[in-house]
Amino acid sequence: MNKRSKGRFFLRLLMVFAVAIGVSLGALYLLGGDKAMLRVGLEGNLSQASGYDVRIGTLNNASFFPFLEIDMADVRFHQPIPGMVIDAGRVRAPGRVDAVTEKPMPGPVVATVDSAKLKVSFGDLILSRTRFRVLDIQGVRIDQATTGYRAIALDRVGIDADQSALVVSGMYGDDGVSMRLDMHNDGNEAKPVWRVRDDAILTASIGPVSLETGFDTGLLGGAVLNITQFGLTGYPVVGAMKIGRHNGGLRLAGEPELTLGSFKMTPDITVGDTTADAAKVHGTLRVSGADAAASELADLYAALAALATPVPGTKAAQNAASFWNAALDHVQVSEGDAAGQAVPLRASAFLKILQSAPTDSAP
Repeated sequence: MNKRSKGRFFLRLLMVFAVAIGVSLGALYLLGGDKAMLRVGLEGNLSQASGYDVRIGTLNNASFFPFLEIDMADVRFHQPIPGMVIDAGRVRAPGRVDAVTEKPMPGPVVATVDSAKLKVSFGDLILSRTRFRVLDIQGVRIDQATTGYRAIALDRVGIDADQSALVVSGMYGDDGVSMRLDMHNDGNEAKPVWRVRDDAILTASIGPVSLETGFDTGLLGGAVLNITQFGLTGYPVVGAMKIGRHNGGLRLAGEPELTLGSFKMTPDITVGDTTADAAKVHGTLRVSGADAAASELADLYAALAALATPVPGTKAAQNAASFWNAALDHVQVSEGDAAGQAVPLRASAFLKILQSAPTDSAP
Protein backbone atom coordinates (compact mmCIF):
# COMPACT_ATOMS: atom_id res chain seq x y z
CA MET A 1 0.00 0.00 0.00
CA ASN A 2 1.30 3.44 -0.90
CA LYS A 3 2.60 5.17 2.24
CA ARG A 4 0.97 8.41 1.20
CA SER A 5 -2.45 6.86 1.73
CA LYS A 6 -1.80 6.70 5.47
CA GLY A 7 -3.46 10.06 5.96
CA ARG A 8 -6.83 8.63 4.99
CA PHE A 9 -7.46 7.22 8.45
CA PHE A 10 -7.62 10.54 10.31
CA LEU A 11 -8.68 12.88 7.49
CA ARG A 12 -11.01 10.63 5.52
CA LEU A 13 -14.15 12.25 6.88
CA LEU A 14 -13.01 15.69 5.72
CA MET A 15 -12.08 14.35 2.28
CA VAL A 16 -15.38 12.49 1.83
CA PHE A 17 -17.19 15.67 2.79
CA ALA A 18 -15.07 17.61 0.29
CA VAL A 19 -16.00 15.13 -2.44
CA ALA A 20 -19.70 15.57 -1.67
CA ILE A 21 -19.38 19.34 -1.79
CA GLY A 22 -17.31 19.11 -4.97
CA VAL A 23 -19.94 17.03 -6.75
CA SER A 24 -22.66 19.50 -5.71
CA LEU A 25 -20.71 22.58 -6.74
CA GLY A 26 -19.52 20.89 -9.91
CA ALA A 27 -23.07 20.19 -11.03
CA LEU A 28 -24.08 23.80 -10.38
CA TYR A 29 -20.91 25.06 -12.09
CA LEU A 30 -21.61 23.01 -15.23
CA LEU A 31 -25.17 24.34 -15.24
CA GLY A 32 -23.82 27.86 -15.38
CA GLY A 33 -24.46 28.79 -11.76
CA ASP A 34 -23.36 32.14 -10.40
CA LYS A 35 -22.28 32.83 -6.79
CA ALA A 36 -25.88 33.08 -5.55
CA MET A 37 -26.71 29.68 -6.98
CA LEU A 38 -23.48 28.18 -5.65
CA ARG A 39 -24.32 29.54 -2.21
CA VAL A 40 -27.79 27.99 -2.27
CA GLY A 41 -26.29 24.69 -3.41
CA LEU A 42 -23.61 24.77 -0.72
CA GLU A 43 -26.14 25.56 2.01
CA GLY A 44 -28.29 22.67 0.81
CA ASN A 45 -25.33 20.30 0.76
CA LEU A 46 -24.27 21.28 4.28
CA SER A 47 -27.86 20.99 5.50
CA GLN A 48 -28.24 17.51 4.07
CA ALA A 49 -24.91 16.37 5.53
CA SER A 50 -25.54 17.80 9.01
CA GLY A 51 -29.29 17.34 9.43
CA TYR A 52 -29.63 21.01 10.38
CA ASP A 53 -30.72 24.06 8.43
CA VAL A 54 -27.45 25.75 7.44
CA ARG A 55 -27.17 29.43 6.54
CA ILE A 56 -23.97 31.02 5.23
CA GLY A 57 -23.61 34.67 6.22
CA THR A 58 -20.75 35.45 3.82
CA LEU A 59 -19.56 33.36 0.87
CA ASN A 60 -16.26 34.88 -0.22
CA ASN A 61 -15.45 32.23 -2.79
CA ALA A 62 -16.76 28.92 -4.10
CA SER A 63 -15.13 27.29 -7.11
CA PHE A 64 -14.89 23.79 -8.47
CA PHE A 65 -12.10 23.51 -11.05
CA PRO A 66 -9.09 23.13 -11.08
CA PHE A 67 -9.46 23.32 -7.28
CA LEU A 68 -12.42 22.76 -5.02
CA GLU A 69 -12.09 25.99 -3.06
CA ILE A 70 -14.48 27.29 -0.42
CA ASP A 71 -14.06 30.44 1.65
CA MET A 72 -17.02 31.32 3.86
CA ALA A 73 -17.76 33.07 7.14
CA ASP A 74 -20.56 33.38 9.69
CA VAL A 75 -21.97 29.89 9.16
CA ARG A 76 -24.96 29.08 11.35
CA PHE A 77 -26.60 25.71 11.96
CA HIS A 78 -30.29 26.06 12.90
CA GLN A 79 -32.65 23.52 14.35
CA PRO A 80 -35.30 23.35 11.58
CA ILE A 81 -38.96 23.87 12.41
CA PRO A 82 -40.84 20.92 10.85
CA GLY A 83 -43.49 21.75 8.28
CA MET A 84 -42.66 25.44 7.96
CA VAL A 85 -40.86 26.99 4.99
CA ILE A 86 -39.95 30.49 3.88
CA ASP A 87 -39.35 32.10 0.51
CA ALA A 88 -35.57 32.45 0.51
CA GLY A 89 -35.57 34.72 -2.52
CA ARG A 90 -34.72 34.26 -6.16
CA VAL A 91 -31.56 32.93 -7.73
CA ARG A 92 -30.76 33.19 -11.39
CA ALA A 93 -28.76 30.90 -13.64
CA PRO A 94 -27.39 32.85 -16.66
CA GLY A 95 -29.61 32.41 -19.66
CA ARG A 96 -32.44 30.99 -17.58
CA VAL A 97 -35.46 32.41 -15.80
CA ASP A 98 -35.31 33.27 -12.13
CA ALA A 99 -36.21 30.46 -9.74
CA VAL A 100 -37.88 30.85 -6.36
CA THR A 101 -36.19 28.87 -3.61
CA GLU A 102 -37.81 27.77 -0.40
CA LYS A 103 -36.08 26.78 2.82
CA PRO A 104 -37.18 25.46 6.21
CA MET A 105 -38.11 28.07 8.76
CA PRO A 106 -34.93 28.54 10.84
CA GLY A 107 -35.23 27.57 14.47
CA PRO A 108 -32.72 28.15 17.28
CA VAL A 109 -29.03 28.31 16.39
CA VAL A 110 -27.33 25.15 17.70
CA ALA A 111 -23.84 25.61 16.22
CA THR A 112 -21.77 28.29 14.52
CA VAL A 113 -18.53 28.54 12.56
CA ASP A 114 -16.78 31.92 12.38
CA SER A 115 -14.91 31.08 9.17
CA ALA A 116 -13.91 28.09 7.07
CA LYS A 117 -11.42 27.83 4.21
CA LEU A 118 -10.88 24.64 2.21
CA LYS A 119 -8.83 24.11 -0.93
CA VAL A 120 -8.35 20.69 -2.50
CA SER A 121 -7.04 19.76 -5.93
CA PHE A 122 -9.71 18.39 -8.27
CA GLY A 123 -7.19 15.72 -9.27
CA ASP A 124 -6.73 14.65 -5.63
CA LEU A 125 -10.51 14.36 -5.27
CA ILE A 126 -10.75 12.12 -8.32
CA LEU A 127 -7.82 9.94 -7.20
CA SER A 128 -9.00 9.84 -3.53
CA ARG A 129 -5.73 11.25 -2.28
CA THR A 130 -6.10 12.81 1.16
CA ARG A 131 -4.18 16.03 0.50
CA PHE A 132 -5.12 19.62 1.27
CA ARG A 133 -3.85 22.90 -0.16
CA VAL A 134 -5.70 24.85 2.54
CA LEU A 135 -7.61 23.68 5.61
CA ASP A 136 -8.44 26.36 8.17
CA ILE A 137 -11.61 26.40 10.29
CA GLN A 138 -11.97 29.07 12.96
CA GLY A 139 -14.38 29.51 15.85
CA VAL A 140 -16.48 26.33 15.99
CA ARG A 141 -19.19 26.49 18.68
CA ILE A 142 -21.65 23.66 19.38
CA ASP A 143 -24.09 23.92 22.28
CA GLN A 144 -24.52 21.27 24.96
CA ALA A 145 -28.05 20.32 23.92
CA THR A 146 -26.75 19.44 20.45
CA THR A 147 -23.72 17.38 21.52
CA GLY A 148 -25.67 15.68 24.31
CA TYR A 149 -22.53 15.82 26.43
CA ARG A 150 -20.73 19.15 26.90
CA ALA A 151 -20.55 22.31 24.84
CA ILE A 152 -17.68 22.38 22.33
CA ALA A 153 -15.76 25.57 21.58
CA LEU A 154 -12.86 25.07 19.16
CA ASP A 155 -10.71 28.08 18.39
CA ARG A 156 -9.10 26.41 15.41
CA VAL A 157 -9.07 23.26 13.32
CA GLY A 158 -6.51 23.57 10.58
CA ILE A 159 -3.04 23.07 9.15
CA ASP A 160 -0.34 25.15 10.81
CA ALA A 161 2.47 25.69 8.31
CA ASP A 162 4.96 26.78 10.98
CA GLN A 163 4.47 23.52 12.89
CA SER A 164 3.90 21.36 9.78
CA ALA A 165 0.94 19.87 11.60
CA LEU A 166 -2.83 19.63 11.70
CA VAL A 167 -3.78 21.30 14.96
CA VAL A 168 -6.95 21.54 17.03
CA SER A 169 -7.35 23.78 20.07
CA GLY A 170 -10.29 24.78 22.21
CA MET A 171 -12.52 23.68 25.05
CA TYR A 172 -14.82 20.76 25.84
CA GLY A 173 -17.01 22.19 28.56
CA ASP A 174 -14.54 23.43 31.17
CA ASP A 175 -11.70 21.17 29.97
CA GLY A 176 -9.08 22.17 27.44
CA VAL A 177 -8.80 20.30 24.13
CA SER A 178 -5.70 20.05 21.97
CA MET A 179 -4.53 17.86 19.13
CA ARG A 180 -1.48 17.78 16.87
CA LEU A 181 -0.89 15.48 13.89
CA ASP A 182 2.37 15.64 11.91
CA MET A 183 1.91 16.70 8.27
CA HIS A 184 4.28 16.79 5.27
CA ASN A 185 4.32 19.38 2.50
CA ASP A 186 4.59 17.72 -0.93
CA GLY A 187 4.65 21.15 -2.54
CA ASN A 188 6.58 24.23 -1.50
CA GLU A 189 6.13 27.20 0.82
CA ALA A 190 4.29 29.23 -1.81
CA LYS A 191 2.08 26.36 -3.03
CA PRO A 192 1.79 23.79 -0.22
CA VAL A 193 0.23 20.35 -0.64
CA TRP A 194 -0.32 18.87 2.81
CA ARG A 195 -0.67 15.17 3.68
CA VAL A 196 -0.17 13.12 6.83
CA ARG A 197 3.53 12.37 7.30
CA ASP A 198 4.59 8.75 6.83
CA ASP A 199 5.97 8.51 10.38
CA ALA A 200 3.37 10.85 11.88
CA ILE A 201 2.74 11.03 15.60
CA LEU A 202 -0.67 12.03 16.93
CA THR A 203 -0.82 13.75 20.31
CA ALA A 204 -4.12 14.78 21.85
CA SER A 205 -5.57 15.68 25.21
CA ILE A 206 -8.98 16.40 26.72
CA GLY A 207 -8.77 17.64 30.28
CA PRO A 208 -6.61 15.23 32.30
CA VAL A 209 -6.65 12.45 29.68
CA SER A 210 -3.94 12.40 27.02
CA LEU A 211 -3.01 10.23 24.05
CA GLU A 212 0.20 9.85 22.08
CA THR A 213 0.34 7.34 19.26
CA GLY A 214 1.88 6.51 15.93
CA PHE A 215 -0.17 4.60 13.41
CA ASP A 216 0.01 2.38 10.35
CA THR A 217 -2.90 1.84 8.00
CA GLY A 218 -3.84 -1.46 6.46
CA LEU A 219 -6.22 -2.72 3.81
CA LEU A 220 -9.94 -1.93 3.88
CA GLY A 221 -9.49 1.13 6.07
CA GLY A 222 -7.92 -0.67 9.03
CA ALA A 223 -5.24 0.87 11.20
CA VAL A 224 -2.90 -0.07 14.02
CA LEU A 225 -2.38 2.56 16.70
CA ASN A 226 1.03 2.17 18.29
CA ILE A 227 0.15 3.79 21.61
CA THR A 228 3.03 5.26 23.60
CA GLN A 229 0.77 6.85 26.18
CA PHE A 230 -2.92 6.86 26.92
CA GLY A 231 -4.50 7.96 30.17
CA LEU A 232 -3.48 10.10 33.09
CA THR A 233 -0.09 11.67 33.76
CA GLY A 234 2.08 9.14 35.54
CA TYR A 235 -0.23 6.22 34.76
CA PRO A 236 0.21 5.58 31.04
CA VAL A 237 -1.46 2.71 29.23
CA VAL A 238 0.86 1.54 26.44
CA GLY A 239 0.67 -1.01 23.64
CA ALA A 240 -1.01 -1.32 20.27
CA MET A 241 -4.63 -1.39 19.17
CA LYS A 242 -5.87 -2.63 15.79
CA ILE A 243 -8.95 -0.83 14.48
CA GLY A 244 -10.71 -2.04 11.33
CA ARG A 245 -14.01 -2.79 9.68
CA HIS A 246 -15.87 -5.99 10.50
CA ASN A 247 -19.35 -7.00 9.30
CA GLY A 248 -20.33 -3.39 8.75
CA GLY A 249 -19.07 -2.38 12.19
CA LEU A 250 -15.80 -1.47 13.84
CA ARG A 251 -13.50 -4.04 15.42
CA LEU A 252 -10.99 -3.15 18.14
CA ALA A 253 -8.35 -5.74 18.94
CA GLY A 254 -5.14 -5.74 20.99
CA GLU A 255 -1.87 -6.10 19.05
CA PRO A 256 -1.09 -8.09 21.16
CA GLU A 257 -2.11 -6.30 24.38
CA LEU A 258 -2.37 -3.05 26.33
CA THR A 259 -0.51 -2.71 29.61
CA LEU A 260 -0.54 -0.49 32.69
CA GLY A 261 2.31 -1.64 34.89
CA SER A 262 1.56 -5.27 35.72
CA PHE A 263 -1.99 -5.00 34.35
CA LYS A 264 -2.54 -6.51 30.90
CA MET A 265 -5.63 -6.31 28.71
CA THR A 266 -6.30 -7.91 25.33
CA PRO A 267 -9.59 -6.73 23.78
CA ASP A 268 -11.35 -8.14 20.74
CA ILE A 269 -14.59 -6.17 20.57
CA THR A 270 -16.88 -5.30 17.68
CA VAL A 271 -19.14 -2.25 17.75
CA GLY A 272 -21.99 -1.74 15.28
CA ASP A 273 -22.00 -5.27 13.83
CA THR A 274 -24.76 -5.49 11.21
CA THR A 275 -25.12 -9.28 11.09
CA ALA A 276 -28.61 -10.41 12.05
CA ASP A 277 -27.64 -12.61 15.01
CA ALA A 278 -25.05 -10.30 16.60
CA ALA A 279 -25.48 -7.74 19.36
CA LYS A 280 -24.45 -4.22 18.43
CA VAL A 281 -21.59 -4.50 20.93
CA HIS A 282 -19.97 -7.88 21.57
CA GLY A 283 -16.64 -9.65 21.87
CA THR A 284 -14.08 -10.80 24.40
CA LEU A 285 -11.73 -9.13 26.85
CA ARG A 286 -8.80 -10.92 28.50
CA VAL A 287 -7.37 -9.19 31.58
CA SER A 288 -4.77 -10.02 34.18
CA GLY A 289 -3.10 -8.18 37.03
CA ALA A 290 -6.04 -5.80 37.54
CA ASP A 291 -5.82 -6.06 41.32
CA ALA A 292 -2.25 -4.76 41.31
CA ALA A 293 -3.24 -1.67 39.31
CA ALA A 294 -6.64 -1.17 40.93
CA SER A 295 -6.19 2.46 41.97
CA GLU A 296 -4.68 3.52 38.62
CA LEU A 297 -7.45 1.81 36.65
CA ALA A 298 -10.14 3.29 38.89
CA ASP A 299 -8.69 6.81 38.49
CA LEU A 300 -8.53 6.45 34.69
CA TYR A 301 -12.07 5.08 34.59
CA ALA A 302 -13.32 8.02 36.66
CA ALA A 303 -11.62 10.55 34.36
CA LEU A 304 -13.00 8.93 31.20
CA ALA A 305 -16.48 8.55 32.68
CA ALA A 306 -16.54 12.22 33.66
CA LEU A 307 -15.68 13.25 30.09
CA ALA A 308 -18.15 10.84 28.48
CA THR A 309 -21.22 11.28 30.67
CA PRO A 310 -24.18 12.46 28.54
CA VAL A 311 -26.79 14.99 29.60
CA PRO A 312 -29.70 13.10 31.22
CA GLY A 313 -32.83 12.90 29.09
CA THR A 314 -31.07 13.53 25.77
CA LYS A 315 -30.81 11.22 22.78
CA ALA A 316 -27.11 10.87 23.60
CA ALA A 317 -28.07 9.49 27.03
CA GLN A 318 -30.43 6.97 25.44
CA ASN A 319 -27.75 5.85 22.98
CA ALA A 320 -25.15 5.58 25.74
CA ALA A 321 -27.48 3.47 27.87
CA SER A 322 -28.20 1.16 24.93
CA PHE A 323 -24.47 0.84 24.15
CA TRP A 324 -23.49 0.02 27.73
CA ASN A 325 -26.33 -2.44 28.24
CA ALA A 326 -25.23 -4.34 25.13
CA ALA A 327 -21.57 -4.23 26.17
CA LEU A 328 -22.27 -5.37 29.74
CA ASP A 329 -24.32 -8.32 28.52
CA HIS A 330 -22.40 -9.38 25.41
CA VAL A 331 -18.72 -8.68 26.13
CA GLN A 332 -17.20 -11.75 27.79
CA VAL A 333 -14.31 -11.22 30.21
CA SER A 334 -11.63 -13.83 30.96
CA GLU A 335 -9.73 -12.86 34.10
CA GLY A 336 -6.30 -14.23 34.95
CA ASP A 337 -5.08 -17.34 33.19
CA ALA A 338 -8.22 -19.38 33.77
CA ALA A 339 -9.33 -20.68 30.39
CA GLY A 340 -12.99 -21.26 29.56
CA GLN A 341 -14.28 -19.29 32.54
CA ALA A 342 -15.37 -16.10 30.86
CA VAL A 343 -18.23 -14.15 32.40
CA PRO A 344 -20.25 -11.19 31.06
CA LEU A 345 -18.67 -7.82 31.70
CA ARG A 346 -21.62 -6.98 33.97
CA ALA A 347 -20.59 -9.76 36.40
CA SER A 348 -16.81 -9.40 36.13
CA ALA A 349 -14.49 -8.50 38.98
CA PHE A 350 -12.68 -6.25 36.49
CA LEU A 351 -15.69 -3.94 36.19
CA LYS A 352 -16.01 -3.83 39.98
CA ILE A 353 -12.39 -2.63 40.17
CA LEU A 354 -13.13 0.11 37.66
CA GLN A 355 -16.27 1.18 39.49
CA SER A 356 -14.43 1.46 42.78
CA ALA A 357 -13.45 4.97 41.69
CA PRO A 358 -15.39 7.80 43.37
CA THR A 359 -17.66 8.73 40.47
CA ASP A 360 -21.38 8.82 39.78
CA SER A 361 -20.94 8.39 36.04
CA ALA A 362 -20.20 4.68 35.85
CA PRO A 363 -22.32 2.72 33.36
